[in-house]
Amino acid sequence: MKKLILIAIVALIAAVPFQKANAQFTIPAYNVQVTANTTFEDNGFNAQNQDREERYLSVDVEDQHRGSDEAWVTIVLYKLNGNLSIGPFKVKEGKTFQMALNADNWGVKVLSASEDASMSVWEDE
Repeated sequence: MKKLILIAIVALIAAVPFQKANAQFTIPAYNVQVTANTTFEDNGFNAQNQDREERYLSVDVEDQHRGSDEAWVTIVLYKLNGNLSIGPFKVKEGKTFQMALNADNWGVKVLSASEDASMSVWEDE
């Protein structure tokens, strides 16, 4: 009976979806090696964001191994409250992606990435 209960508990835990089981980083984050499902999220504790109506989210992509093919990522921007997503956008190495955002907390999810791609995500005024 104890084994059955233990197996049931393990099965229940395995069946629960873990939304944040993928690599997650706070914004700003710099030179993070990324793969599909890597996320970057506004931590919400940045006091300078509270009084601004608009800010710019910037994303840069680099290749960890210089000399190989140009790095790229495909990303989606989303509100942390879940009621809006924007994209997808393909960001290539050497071109900074910028998007004006309102004062809400936002996140960036990597849908796909080239091998050895790293990404920096930050906010500008």
